[in-house]
Order: sequence, then structure tokens, then C-alpha cells
Amino acid sequence: MTVAISVSVFAVGIIGTILLQRFYFGERREWELRMRNLDAHVAGFENAPPETEQVKIPLPSLQAWLGKSKLLAPLARSLAASGLNVTPQEFVAFVAMTTAFLFAVGAITTRNWFFSLLGCAVGLLIPLLVVRALAGRRKLILERQLADALILIGTSMQAGYGFMQGIRVASEQLPDPISEEFQHVAFNVEMGMSFQSALQSLGERVQSYEYDMMISAVTTQMESGGSVTGILENIAETIRGRNALRDEIKAMTAQGKLSGIVLTSLPVALVIGLTFINRRYANVLFYDPKGQIVLKIAIGLMVVGWTLVRKILNVKL
Repeated sequence: MTVAISVSVFAVGIIGTILLQRFYFGERREWELRMRNLDAHVAGFENAPPETEQVKIPLPSLQAWLGKSKLLAPLARSLAASGLNVTPQEFVAFVAMTTAFLFAVGAITTRNWFFSLLGCAVGLLIPLLVVRALAGRRKLILERQLADALILIGTSMQAGYGFMQGIRVASEQLPDPISEEFQHVAFNVEMGMSFQSALQSLGERVQSYEYDMMISAVTTQMESGGSVTGILENIAETIRGRNALRDEIKAMTAQGKLSGIVLTSLPVALVIGLTFINRRYANVLFYDPKGQIVLKIAIGLMVVGWTLVRKILNVKL
């Protein structure tokens, strides 16, 4: 156990030093370069579009390992969808640091392998859950902005603009994050990427049914020569209906979600309170073998209960 604690603390120090150097003392990285590399991968380009300024790749050895394990592209898409300005290799290094840190905390405080490995699992899951939550929040904002964006593009086309000019107008008039995404689409087309590939890269980044529906309809209409303005208005109306239904479902499931949060956090708060009120009574759960068995069963039941509540209340449109 002592050796494991020493290795964990050493790993935290090394990885933390590397990340600190990258974020505060390293060269500034360009967010647009990462997005263009992702667009090039989605479009099937062997190389990224030409850049006037090259950016030094952080942690190249870790990036090479991720590339060999085929985790680089999926992780890059997830980070792009969340809006975090970090590279996949930096994220993996941060996950390794949090895992080692929480393992060391569990080992030092409990001297028990189960709780040390539990802290290790928590350190692994927390960054992944944060990325997933940020991606979901950003996706929801993008979906709610899409209807207004389509109406604005349709109005611009009625005024004599083309579709790409309408996207440029929408990127200038609407707030982030949709303006940022439309700017990427316009830039990719200006750099020589085909219109279909630029829209496809947008769909890959956002990963939303509404955007896939819009991309398929617009691509089909432009290839067949149909009225793009009319289809944009129909899609905007459909999206507004879906948003209204989503809000209704959210209101109906809010009480159940709150009950799940309260029931899950109440045992944790009770254990913390007992630790401060009567530490000897609470230590039975951590140091007595029977207490450890009870605590393990309680943690397992909490995880199962929380998972069931989330599954029941997670209504997807």
C-alpha cells in the first residue's frame, strides 16, 4: 500500500507539472486548428487544410499512442462537442492525474484497497461525466438556437443572398455557440471543402438529430434544385415543436430527478455528519470488517438505484 501511495503521488506531481507548463507557460494553441483538423478527418482528407501558422503539438508521445489505439478521433469529437479548449492527449493526462490523486487520497485516509480503487474509479469517471454533461448542455443550446438560425437564413435567401451567405449572416447575428459552428462551416467552404462535407462535419461535431435532419434536407433540396427557403421554414417549425415537447417532458420529470438526487445524497450527508458528530461511531463503517461490508453493499445499492432512476426518467425524443 505504501508503494502504491508513493507511485500515485509521484504520478500526480509529474503529470500536474506537465499540464501546468502546457497551460501557463507553453505556446498558445489555436482552437481553429483543432477544429479544422477534425473537419479534415470527417471529410476524409488525408491532411489538414493548409495553415499559415503551425502550432506545436502538446504531448506528442501520448498523441501517437492514442492514434494507434484508435481513441484519438472519437475523443477529439467528444471534446469538440463539449466546447473544451483542450487536446485529447491533455485530457487523458488530466484523467490520469485525477485517478492517481483520488487513489492516493483513498489509500492515505482508509488504508484499504477497496476504497482506494473506488477513488481511482471516481477519478476516472468524473472527467468523463463532466465532458458528457458539457457536451449535452452545449448540444441543447445549439438545438434551441437552430430554429431561429434557419428562419434567419431563410429570410436572407428571400432577400437575395445564397445559402452560404445566409450562414455567414447567421454567424454574425446569433450568439455562441451556433455562431462559432456556422463560422467553421463558412471557413471550411472558403478553404475549398465541399458544401456537403462542411455540413457533414457540422453534424459530426454537434451530434444532434435536429442538425442531421436539417443537413439531409438542405443537401437533398440543393442537389435536386428545390425550394430551400420553404424547407427551412418547415424544419424550423418542426424543431420548435420538438423543443416545446422537450420542455414539457422536462417539467414532468423534474420532481422524479430531484427525488433521485435527494435519496442519493442523503446517505452521503449522513455519513459525513456522523463523522463530525461521533467519529468513533462512524469509523466502524471504515475500519471494522462488518462495517466495510455494509458500506460496500450500501454504495452498490446507491449506484443501482441512481442508475435506475436516471434510466426511467431519461426520455429521448
